[in-house]
Amino acid sequence: MHGADMGSTEDIISGSSLFGRLDGPGRRRMTSIAQRVQLSAGELLCEEGAPADAFFIIMDGDVSIRSTDLSGEETSLGQLGSGAVVGEIGVFTGSPRTASVRALGDVWVMKFARDDVMEILSGYPEILADLRRLGLQRSEDTLTRLLSDDLPE
Repeated sequence: MHGADMGSTEDIISGSSLFGRLDGPGRRRMTSIAQRVQLSAGELLCEEGAPADAFFIIMDGDVSIRSTDLSGEETSLGQLGSGAVVGEIGVFTGSPRTASVRALGDVWVMKFARDDVMEILSGYPEILADLRRLGLQRSEDTLTRLLSDDLPE
């Protein structure tokens, strides 16, 4: 699938669990800030520990999610594909990236810069609060997963 074959940016945003609750003007503003980005196999989308300056919606392709556990070993947290949101934890919590995300093949994503998103969502305080809670929950889930991998069986 090529970039031109994918659904419209506004349709993807409307169908997103993160932004489906925005009204028409909010969705249009989100559409206006979205940047389509293509990654090649093996290319890094986000690096664990880096500042979270953007999040992404996967439009086409698959990515692997990996994080470093307490012993310093890299642990797989799984794979995500079309429609998944990645990189949102740090954007909504203000924390550094909790995991690295790497393209498993050719991948197209929509990129949303943190500052632009926060400006738009400042007009939707209830949605912003929900997204911050979601970010904290996902961060806790990641930590729990990493800790459970370190526990003796």
